[in-house]
Amino acid sequence: MIDFIKVFTKDKDILEQNIKQNDDLETTYVLDYRTGQICYPCRSYQNTMEARITNRTGYIRNSLHKYHNDKKGLKPQNHSDFTYCNLCEAISMLEADFKINSAECGMTNLEFGLNITLSKSPKTIIDNHLLMYNFEEFNQYDTFHGKGTYKQYNSSDYYIKCYDKGLQYNLSKKLLRFEIKIMKSRMLNKLGIYNLSHCGNKEALKILFDLLMERFNDMIIIDAIPEALNINAKEQHIINMGKSSVYWKELKLSKSKTHYYDKRLEFINTLEKYNLFTIKQEIEMALIQKFQLLINH
Repeated sequence: MIDFIKVFTKDKDILEQNIKQNDDLETTYVLDYRTGQICYPCRSYQNTMEARITNRTGYIRNSLHKYHNDKKGLKPQNHSDFTYCNLCEAISMLEADFKINSAECGMTNLEFGLNITLSKSPKTIIDNHLLMYNFEEFNQYDTFHGKGTYKQYNSSDYYIKCYDKGLQYNLSKKLLRFEIKIMKSRMLNKLGIYNLSHCGNKEALKILFDLLMERFNDMIIIDAIPEALNINAKEQHIINMGKSSVYWKELKLSKSKTHYYDKRLEFINTLEKYNLFTIKQEIEMALIQKFQLLINH
């Protein structure tokens, strides 16, 4: 569920003092060779979590999921299941390691996502079936130098990403990850999330899951058309044109808003008529089931 976080402490001097007094933390400063003076930023690490102190702020960041696994003596990875109990334990560990109060740590970045096992290769789904987000082209596409594949859509306050988690970690199972990363505190605040302690609130997690599913529903994920499927020429044309983000971009610029949305509805209805959403339906069900599993354990 919760993975990457970035939280600010209300008093950076207290965090800095806690770091200096904790011999278990790996801490580094910048040294001015001309004066011999120790300067900011100060960086301190506990397992995979980083605390950074500048002359004005203090914050802690990185993956809670990897941090929890690392603290438990496991590899610092985030492809395993990260349950609600694991999450609460990770927050408590973070409080103990950096001597912070989670209720006093303002949240500015948060990543919420789920790893799901599918019947079809995630790479194939991403490459061939995940076509658009809300009828727009994805902003980013990469292959992690052959170690994975992902598509990402960037908005001003957040981004959504879908990628092959199994390929990233060289796993045998077909593991896909779908996530949203919120990068502005104003969006988190609208969701009722103001500080780190709220990440341990089940209602807040359900709100984040609902947001994730809203964004998932805007994904255009289409099955391959079976050769035996008898589609008339007009409907085949609707499908062929509708699979192109360029078509929707040009239509939006050249036609009325009503015409544009009528065409979108026509496209969706045609896909539903020929049952071409089975891959998307499998992913949707897997996301729902995985969240229920994690939130209740």
